[in-house]
Amino acid sequence: MLRFLLMLWCAQAWAQSADIVLRGGPVYTVDAARSWASAVAVLGNRIAYVGDEEGVKPWIGKQTKIIELAGRLLLPGFQDSHIHPGGALSLSKIRLHGVMDRGEIEKRIRKYVRENPGLPWIEGRGWEVAAFKPEGRPHRGMLDALVQDKPAYLSASDGHTAWVNSRALKLAAITAETPDPPNGHIEREPGSLEPTGVLHDSAMGLVGKLLPPSTREDRVKAYRLIMKELNAVGVTAIIDAATGLEHESVWGELGRNNELTLRVTLCQEFDPEADTEEKALDSFKKRREALGSGNPRATAVKLVLDGIIEQHTGALLAPYLDKPGDRGPLYMKPERLKKFAARLDKEGFQVHVHAIGDRAVREALDAFEAARKANGPRDSRHHLAHVELIAPADIPRLRRLGVAANMTPVWARGDELNLVFTEPRLGPERSRWLYPHKSILDAGGRLAWGTDWPVTTFVPMEGLETAVSRRHLGGRKPTGALDTAWLPEERLSIEEALAAYTISGAYLSFEEKDRGSIEAGKLADLTILSENLFELPETEIHDVPVDLTLFDGKIVYQRDLSKRK
Repeated sequence: MLRFLLMLWCAQAWAQSADIVLRGGPVYTVDAARSWASAVAVLGNRIAYVGDEEGVKPWIGKQTKIIELAGRLLLPGFQDSHIHPGGALSLSKIRLHGVMDRGEIEKRIRKYVRENPGLPWIEGRGWEVAAFKPEGRPHRGMLDALVQDKPAYLSASDGHTAWVNSRALKLAAITAETPDPPNGHIEREPGSLEPTGVLHDSAMGLVGKLLPPSTREDRVKAYRLIMKELNAVGVTAIIDAATGLEHESVWGELGRNNELTLRVTLCQEFDPEADTEEKALDSFKKRREALGSGNPRATAVKLVLDGIIEQHTGALLAPYLDKPGDRGPLYMKPERLKKFAARLDKEGFQVHVHAIGDRAVREALDAFEAARKANGPRDSRHHLAHVELIAPADIPRLRRLGVAANMTPVWARGDELNLVFTEPRLGPERSRWLYPHKSILDAGGRLAWGTDWPVTTFVPMEGLETAVSRRHLGGRKPTGALDTAWLPEERLSIEEALAAYTISGAYLSFEEKDRGSIEAGKLADLTILSENLFELPETEIHDVPVDLTLFDGKIVYQRDLSKRK
């Protein structure tokens, strides 16, 4: 029916002039045939014509805005299928992402403390495990020396670890007698129970709950800011990977005010310690109904099954090599997971599962299989976020169960995190199955990209380059990293990598019939790149800027072309 209506719309639109015509450059449509064109006409918020420059001429009228591509590449807008837009709240705090030198981290903290004397707390985000070799863990004493007179809380780039000072531990009453909370861990001094100042997963909340809360005004400003920044890199759709009522109400307000420049799918987060399944499900349904089926919509539910391998909190099928007998925690018991996944599936929710370790991945697939047996096959499009490690036997199950792998491409390179902190914990046999992008596609699975920002960059060009090269950007060799491709057999073609950022993302959001490719009748969510990715060396992809982004047929970002390379 939708296809018929789109064909009817196109036929009616033929007699009208287009609002925008884009011509004179390569148009990679990402349609089923992966075809090319050289001109596109936009009427209202939809694509009216895709073809050659001669065929677009009848669409040009006196009021038509003509955008000359001049050899630049036109693509569908990108979708970030796993992002945390609320991270924009931390942009005014200490920013430590990508800093691998402990001295530089200390310098930034000192500078921030000096420039913000009136703050009740010192907050920051993004410190890298690799900056604190060999263990990968900082200590409260380091932070005490930098922040003496107020509490400090700095979350790691992984989003699963916090570094706090002694004052923060005291305010939270965390002592040697404090037990680990469920699904969390308090790092202890060797040979004693004294806390070191490093907190994992739910233990982060022991201090995190004391932080000054953000206001509604803060959240509105943050979402407006992140929308602009995402549009500037060609992103026109996102899946917000973990939301509460306060986030959803702000997204809803922006939607009602016609301020959205992204298509937004919200994943309502389930806290297995705070809520019963019955209570949570009732809340999820009410919140889904409140937002409706437009933009935004809260049609997915987020479950977290484990932590991260680097901190021994990823759930593994076999023990960690450096912690014999320890397979990492599973944050929901398998039977509970199966029953809840089946309930969510029956109620029409899409289930979005954080699964890092191979055991977490298997338990999630078992739960989706149980849901299918309980409810019968349906077009549920459940997906696994991250899938850092997967057992080879489970790769074909993705296709068989219709479960997508929602992965972060920039993680798949031979950096210090993988070489120093991940591979030694797993050994070579298991490490072969870290981020197996190509193996998943070759087995018929569906692959979509999510950046997990602010854990890592949300710039699609950086993800695309890493997916096709499995190297550091530009082929660089940072200290301790490989200067060759890491697990090169898992490299993708540029066509495969682009599909995961466009049509597969739209599929994940149940919108592939309406967007994700450049086809007549689809929504005009488009992006122009300054260069043709298909003609560049793979190590130059990351450096290609976005020149223009269209959302819903309107220009939402345009680069100053006087700065064009």
